[in-house]
Amino acid sequence: KGFLTAAVEQAGTAAAHGGFLEQALVDNDLAKAKRHAEHIINIVVGEHSLFFNDWDRSGQPPENPGDGYGVLVYLEGIVEQSNILSATVAAEPDAAEFLPLLEKMIVAANTSHDLSNHATEIALKIFSTDTDEEAQPLADEVADSINRSQQEIDAAYQAGVDVAELRLFAVQPASTLTPTAEPAQTVTATTGISLTESTAATVTLATVTPTATPIEAAADQTAEASLE
Repeated sequence: KGFLTAAVEQAGTAAAHGGFLEQALVDNDLAKAKRHAEHIINIVVGEHSLFFNDWDRSGQPPENPGDGYGVLVYLEGIVEQSNILSATVAAEPDAAEFLPLLEKMIVAANTSHDLSNHATEIALKIFSTDTDEEAQPLADEVADSINRSQQEIDAAYQAGVDVAELRLFAVQPASTLTPTAEPAQTVTATTGISLTESTAATVTLATVTPTATPIEAAADQTAEASLE
């Protein structure tokens, strides 16, 4: 699974728990709200972060409905690989078409990173609240930041798709208006985005999996459906 695809998936999971957080306060359940605040933090930072913790002091292993790596790790991977690809295509004749899209990916990923960090900082404040009324504005800010972060990740993903499409069209013969063969572009939920010029030369964006392996989830961690 590539960085782009994984970031989209994990941002969606975090955003869902932002909604669960707000709903818990609507239901006057501060304890449940704190549980979802913990989920958001742990989804964002990943299991290898110092901020991965049992923040609601439940006495159970830290709960993480995410995949373990963390939204921030994927966003950093997007930026790193986009910079590498920018350097790779900079000398190409059509670099002027690719570089703005790659820059868009970098800017969107960095913006999402900042918003995700902000969401975790605000979520941490929820654990010091004693009433639903005190926690509500913090929860709203967390949910808003997570949703905006998700939008930036979606923008980065779309820019990646646009890069792949440009690469595909760039290799078509000038006299051919319609592709005469099946496109070599691959955009899937499992492989990320592959930019293919020929069967002999392929540039792949965001298909490297983080080298760290996430800590195994606790055996008694509840299923995602039960987290609402």
